[in-house]
Amino acid sequence: MTLKMEGRCIIVVACLALFASHGLAASVGSGKGSPPLGERVSQEECLKERVQITFGNESESNTTRNRPANHDDKALADLFAGQMQFSLDIFKKILNASQSGAPSNKGTSENIFFSPTSIYSALLLAYFGANNRTEQQLANVLGFETTDKVGTVQAYKLVKFTRQLMRVAGLVKYDFDVANRLYFNEDENVRQCMKDIFNEDIEMVNFAFQPAEARLRINKWVEDITRGKIQDLVTSDTINSNTRVALVNAAYFKGLWASQFKVANTRLTSFAINQKEEGVANMMFQKGRFRHAAVEELQANLLEMPFLGDDVSFFALLPEGNNGLEETISRLTLDTLRNAMSNTFPVTVEVGIPKFRMEQTLSLRNVLVKMGLTDMFDSLAADFSGFNGVAGLKFDAATHKAFIEVNEEGSEAAAATALVAFRMARPLNGVKFICDRPFMFFIYDNLSESILFMGVYRNPK
Repeated sequence: MTLKMEGRCIIVVACLALFASHGLAASVGSGKGSPPLGERVSQEECLKERVQITFGNESESNTTRNRPANHDDKALADLFAGQMQFSLDIFKKILNASQSGAPSNKGTSENIFFSPTSIYSALLLAYFGANNRTEQQLANVLGFETTDKVGTVQAYKLVKFTRQLMRVAGLVKYDFDVANRLYFNEDENVRQCMKDIFNEDIEMVNFAFQPAEARLRINKWVEDITRGKIQDLVTSDTINSNTRVALVNAAYFKGLWASQFKVANTRLTSFAINQKEEGVANMMFQKGRFRHAAVEELQANLLEMPFLGDDVSFFALLPEGNNGLEETISRLTLDTLRNAMSNTFPVTVEVGIPKFRMEQTLSLRNVLVKMGLTDMFDSLAADFSGFNGVAGLKFDAATHKAFIEVNEEGSEAAAATALVAFRMARPLNGVKFICDRPFMFFIYDNLSESILFMGVYRNPK
């Protein structure tokens, strides 16, 4: 009998969005307890006390927007679908930003890693407090063009409650924790109904007179959520006495491969960084039965490696032959990705994955602007009056920090390469997936059908 070695895998991310000082402030009262998940009346009254909202060329009041009878179910479906589309959209924008300025004959060799779930969650909180065109832009980017905002709040609370319940009840074999905080300055006149709805997410701090203490408080919260892996997320450059509110999201994942790698099989292997440059990767190897697909639409091969419990899986997308990663990514859409995932089938695979650690900080302001969120960074156009009842709040910065570790015992990043004819039928004698060139990877939650983490591995630095 062979005993499996106990191991680990860690992914941690933290996402930060900051509002700059702008406009009026007043005193606030103490918050009350959060209403039950199913209590809609107070939420409708709070979220619909807003001025006219314009969608395209048609202006209508949010109180009169058509809501189907099953709007809560639709909101939950839109939340998950919106996050999937957002994941691919921001992934491409981040990649484009990393490639700008790179030599055209070589391209970039930069590794990328981030959590779309973390960023999406922070923007979701901003959306709940947005009105008018600012709300419309956030709705478009997040995938809520036809979704009732109160239903979206209900879906947000349901997902949060379900994740907490599953963790407490021990229903999952991995550790995934994602949390949000809205840190308002003590003098900010936050509407009581918003404090009631988001009671667990709102916290008052003294940015104006104790910015250092506020930074320590936020960083300590992030460290706690990420088990110490993300430290010093906010600095004096982002949090100071002019800050009025900070939207912070932190996420943590720790899991074990369902089929772990043996340390004895790890060895140095050549890695083709690009057509003119090679490196050496510390490659982990194993042979097992995994779901695989040769995806003609993407000119690539897809491999799924589940984590213990099968609730979360690692997917690797590797270009076929000499086709570049950029070509595969240019063909990537929500439909092509879903089709590829649904067409995988079990096959014996020889897998080779680089062993690595990656730590990254991303500035997201320009990325979000290019996605269409222009008003939220404009002091004249931003409208987050849903939070305080008056105009004056705007986003000043959006920062994302991520950490990943991949090893034999547990891993959150892997990929595959197929040394088999691209158009061949389902292989009978197994496939080789040796990740010896740039590949894309993502961690997928099978329960919510959403991408938790994703990235690109280009260089064994």
